[in-house]
Amino acid sequence: APDSPNTTWRATATKALATLKEFDPDLICVSAGFDAYKHDPLCQQKLEIEDYTWIAQQLRALKKPQANILEGGYSTDLPKLVLAYLKGLAKTKKRARRPVFKLVVPTVLAGYRSDKNHFF
Repeated sequence: APDSPNTTWRATATKALATLKEFDPDLICVSAGFDAYKHDPLCQQKLEIEDYTWIAQQLRALKKPQANILEGGYSTDLPKLVLAYLKGLAKTKKRARRPVFKLVVPTVLAGYRSDKNHFF
């Protein structure tokens, strides 16, 4: 809902992630919308930069292949938001080999199971 605090968004995302985990998709497709950021000129949401790191960490914890696609975001902070998301996708905190990112970046989550030919 417009003007909802980021804690409300995280609680809703946590429920959606639990459903996604139960569904057990073969692939997770993320339509990465950065327009929920609190300083986005077109949005009425309250997400902080740290929320994008958090959601990426939650998605990584599902241990499923992902396709992340940049969808939207109109704040001048967009590069910081994308970097925060990519940091959340990175596997390690210690300095190791660099993670490889195929595409970039959470508003709509979708999953696909090939054995059921079904999308979530």
